[in-house]
Amino acid sequence: MTGLTQDRRDAIPAIVLSSNAAGDARSKLLRVMKELLDTPGLGFYAEVWSYTVVELTPGGFFGGCNHVFLDPPAFDGLSDRDARNVFGHESFHSFDCVNGGPAGALDEGAAIWVVKTFFPQGLDPAETWAEATYGTKLYYRDIVGQPDYPLLVAQHPTQKLLDVYTALSTRDPSQLPWNSQERLTNCYQEWFEPLDRNVDFYAVWLPAVQQATDAMLADPLCRPL
Repeated sequence: MTGLTQDRRDAIPAIVLSSNAAGDARSKLLRVMKELLDTPGLGFYAEVWSYTVVELTPGGFFGGCNHVFLDPPAFDGLSDRDARNVFGHESFHSFDCVNGGPAGALDEGAAIWVVKTFFPQGLDPAETWAEATYGTKLYYRDIVGQPDYPLLVAQHPTQKLLDVYTALSTRDPSQLPWNSQERLTNCYQEWFEPLDRNVDFYAVWLPAVQQATDAMLADPLCRPL
């Protein structure tokens, strides 16, 4: 991506977008894609969209291998900034899945963190990769009532996935141990499992996360391998 002229970079979204979106919805997708691709470090999204079908269909926002689903009225109501965040998030799930990524909380945490770390407007210092990952695990335990929501490292990652996760790790103040199942699990159990996620996000959750993250950072066994 860095070797392309701006004209050629600008042409990529229309070339790689495979979608039933039309009219204003398609225009919004193309604007969002251009902004993501114009951001240094996010060029891998060009690959994602080359194998991902984007379907506007009722039922919310979600993504998996080779597919992203966007609810038409909900997507239409988003500002360009929010549409960028939603589309970038769901598209990352497709990248993660195709490239042998993890299931559950680490996948969700990475999809949250990849957008927040490259577009950090208003990002609280406690909103780290650990907060997004361990917080997802606790969200399902404490709010959804699903205590067995998985927390797994990638089992068969491609080099492309490892490169992206390594890049995320260099930007992560929490230094989440994303590439060791033992460390990922043990550090969750030691520092985050005692927390309650079903509390006010800003007034209670983020201060608790900051304290847990500081303790985790002081633990040498909570660094990535």
